[in-house]
Amino acid sequence: MADVSRRAVLTVGAGSIGLAVIGLEQPAAQAATTAATPLRAHYQRSIGGLFTAVGAHGRVQLRLAEITDLVPLATARRAEQFNLIFTVVSKHAFTDGIYSLQRKGVVPHSLFVSNAGLRSAHRVQALVNR
Repeated sequence: MADVSRRAVLTVGAGSIGLAVIGLEQPAAQAATTAATPLRAHYQRSIGGLFTAVGAHGRVQLRLAEITDLVPLATARRAEQFNLIFTVVSKHAFTDGIYSLQRKGVVPHSLFVSNAGLRSAHRVQALVNR
């Protein structure tokens, strides 16, 4: 019969508990930092406010200029169907891509942010259509 030391039992037990705790904490921590569905209400009070967009292309300062409706408007899903229009505050050129939009008091969301057309090189948009 094999003899198992008390130290070996405690080491294996402590390691198993540690892995279980880490495994349970990660999804909860991730859920706390990113909401599953961006809603119009998350951004409504931040019109005129500064956001930091963080992505693979770096950090860019954006000011939320307005929130527009999608056409045709599906009024039943208005809270989940909108377009965020930003003005680029940073001096360097903006590159289209996926950015985490961050602002104190606003749940961060990762959205595709792109140039908003030929009218102005300083306007970008993030379309939400859930």
